[in-house]
Amino acid sequence: MLQKLHVDCYEAVSPGNHLVCNSIWLPDDFSKKNGATRIVPGTHLTGELPQDVLPNPEAQHPDEVIIEPPAGSVFIFNSHAWHGGTANHTNKSRRSIHSYFCRSDQPQQVDQSRYVKASTLERLSPAAIKMLGLSI
Repeated sequence: MLQKLHVDCYEAVSPGNHLVCNSIWLPDDFSKKNGATRIVPGTHLTGELPQDVLPNPEAQHPDEVIIEPPAGSVFIFNSHAWHGGTANHTNKSRRSIHSYFCRSDQPQQVDQSRYVKASTLERLSPAAIKMLGLSI
């Protein structure tokens, strides 16, 4: 089973108006057999969402590339590029660490303000609060 092709932002944006960047840290090898990420190069330049133009975003795309780096790699990509996961057809886990970076005017994927203790917030400078996207 394939994860549907998607972008990691809340709306389509005009080409060049990039809002989000992702990185995937790989403690394990990524391969076609163990559920590597698929990406469709160049789609970050279209300003289109896959669900708006594809008949089935879960299907394989003719231009998709399976990212197969070795363990210890970091894959960094524009989150407006259409991407998704693939199925792990092995009997072993394939681990990854995903990091999401967005412009300060964009909502974070996780509301960090819900998890910061008041005592921690009191120690942060206004610049750190802004950089972390915390609301006070």
